[in-house]
Amino acid sequence: MHSQTLRQAAVWLDQRKALVLVFTDNQLTTQTEICSTVDAHDGRDSSTYHIQGHHREVLDHFYEDVIHHLGIVDDVLILGPGQAKYGLRRHLKDHHHKTFKNTEATLENAPPLTPTELLARAETFFESVQDR
Repeated sequence: MHSQTLRQAAVWLDQRKALVLVFTDNQLTTQTEICSTVDAHDGRDSSTYHIQGHHREVLDHFYEDVIHHLGIVDDVLILGPGQAKYGLRRHLKDHHHKTFKNTEATLENAPPLTPTELLARAETFFESVQDR
């Protein structure tokens, strides 16, 4: 193998919650659940600019919190059912472009996953990445 430490992460998220798993040299090192403070409604009735701006600001803070728990990683698998995974990837690349310049970010649609299901999905995914 190589002498450099390999760090990978898997994140399942929607706009309300994220589950973050971080691996160092293929061993799970941290598991964190992060809850956002996004309002309980889905935003369809939020037609005013102020409410939409607040919603975006809350999501930005949520993404920052998730990124903080990732640390610096070589690969990140981002899963989720909706748009939040795209927001997280955009936040990684736009706001942290130097730190995550060489990080491979893969997005996949996924229904809500338990920590055990996310762990299994991450292990399978990272094995396939190493085989390339």
